[in-house]
Amino acid sequence: MKMRLLLYSFCMLCGALSAQNITPINLNNGANSFFRDDTAGDRKGGWTDQGGNDLHMLPSGKADFCGVPFLISADKDGKSCIVLGGKASSWSWLPSQTIVKTPPLKGNCVYLLHSAAFVNNKKASDGKLPLAGRLTVQYTDDTSSEFRVRTGRDTADWHSANSIANASRVWTIYNNNAQVSLFASKFQINNKPVAALDFNSDGGSCIWMIAGAAIGDDVTIGKVQTPPKTPTRKFDFPSPRHNAVTALPRQGIPQNIILIIGDGMGFGSLDAASLAAYGRTGALLMQTLPVKIDCNTLSQGDRVTDSAAAATAIAGGYKTANSRVGMTADQQPRTTFAEAARDSGRAVGLVTTDNLQGATPAGFMAHVPGRGDYAGISVFAANSRFHVLIGNSGSRQHFLPKKDGVDLLAQMKSAGYVEANTDEMIAAAPSDKRIFGFPAFKNSDPASPGRIAGAVFERRGKNPHGFFVMVECSWPDGGGHGNNPDLSISGVSCVEFVLRAALDFAERNPNTLIVVTADHETGKVSAAMPKNGKAGFPEVTYRSTNHSEARVPFFAVGPGADLFTAGLDNTAISRVFAELWNLKLK
Repeated sequence: MKMRLLLYSFCMLCGALSAQNITPINLNNGANSFFRDDTAGDRKGGWTDQGGNDLHMLPSGKADFCGVPFLISADKDGKSCIVLGGKASSWSWLPSQTIVKTPPLKGNCVYLLHSAAFVNNKKASDGKLPLAGRLTVQYTDDTSSEFRVRTGRDTADWHSANSIANASRVWTIYNNNAQVSLFASKFQINNKPVAALDFNSDGGSCIWMIAGAAIGDDVTIGKVQTPPKTPTRKFDFPSPRHNAVTALPRQGIPQNIILIIGDGMGFGSLDAASLAAYGRTGALLMQTLPVKIDCNTLSQGDRVTDSAAAATAIAGGYKTANSRVGMTADQQPRTTFAEAARDSGRAVGLVTTDNLQGATPAGFMAHVPGRGDYAGISVFAANSRFHVLIGNSGSRQHFLPKKDGVDLLAQMKSAGYVEANTDEMIAAAPSDKRIFGFPAFKNSDPASPGRIAGAVFERRGKNPHGFFVMVECSWPDGGGHGNNPDLSISGVSCVEFVLRAALDFAERNPNTLIVVTADHETGKVSAAMPKNGKAGFPEVTYRSTNHSEARVPFFAVGPGADLFTAGLDNTAISRVFAELWNLKLK
């Protein structure tokens, strides 16, 4: 899965209550970490700089979150914050306590903008979430008030009130293999001048991050929300034509290889999509393919992968650490299958509904230490010499001229690329030109990526040496992270339409190997028919907003498909491809 920007941000910048007497506190004199676009992988920012793909997206300066003004502090190193860890294993370099001195401010409440990462994910004996830490408010008269603080890194607002009754989620982004949220919490204090805020991680049961604080009047910052009991269908979920091409040879050497990746697509999301489309499980087009197995996804050093490590494993045939793109855990770049295919004279294309700089396409063309290095990934894309590069409309901004005068779009055009943003434009582009494009993909039209992919297959199929094309549908990942059934199902539907286009091409070109899989599972999704037993929108359940360690589906058809057997690991995918084409992955 790779980095995506704001999932949602309710109440942010609402300003409706900003007239209240609330003063934001500058945390700089207690800060020990920074929201950096840090791609060094040095972990100096604790869990706030994982591959540069984290809270550096938080707006700097003063901003209102549900009517409470916070100041996102900054200094020469970037936006600053407090990260506490203490005795927690593997986080021992983080301090366990910091004291922030404040002006002598009076108020009824202290507000925090904060979050926490659980070290062991275990709840306390009372069933509550672990303590993030303790907040001690020190007054100028040498008295104090102490509060036990509970909140979670990605805890949904609808968790039981006795878990996070005093935390309202006010900002969310994706971060590597998890959804990172900031929560606003309110603590009633004595209405007398405050001298300092003492933050203590309480022995290190959590990694506690404090991004902002404020003191002042009592305002409502939000209510604990409950999810709808029956998710409503926001749009229809069309299904592609269902005649699979199962007569393709399963042995031999393919001339063309099509790899379709559903980001975050696990078996639960397949069930949800099949129930929504056909009223039963196991009825999807991909589930009719002759090879039906599952695939392991764990990354090096972690049982739960992020999209960067997974894409690197699929594209390069080796394990790496989370956040690495196209290189080993110790930052040694290695050749991807796509690069080896290009160098052998074959056409190569990457198509994604995500940013072209996202972790999955990046894993096939870039070599950077951190997946958040969009600038570096864009340079690799511009210099890739791949024949097709297509990402969503948000990709364009990363190719635009920079302060240093580098214009990657102009560079690509001078290298023989033309822009094509629709399937018609792709088909009409001069045959001697490479293609780049930024279509406005919409998850309410899950068939549109299939139309784009079909045009790419037809175009690249004219290469006498054959082609390799990777197509990613990113929406299942968004559905899992956001616990959004519509997005989970439309994401699988997108994969189905891309597969339909691939099968239609293979019917005319039976020397084509098609593989469908996922980089990881997101959301721990499960689905069932409505309890009333009648056909309709399935009951979709999520048990996480993160990636999970679950094995993922794997389907294949065409020459070489029989080389994929039970017990498959994601590193075997590109190694089988390389074996079929007699290529070496260095």
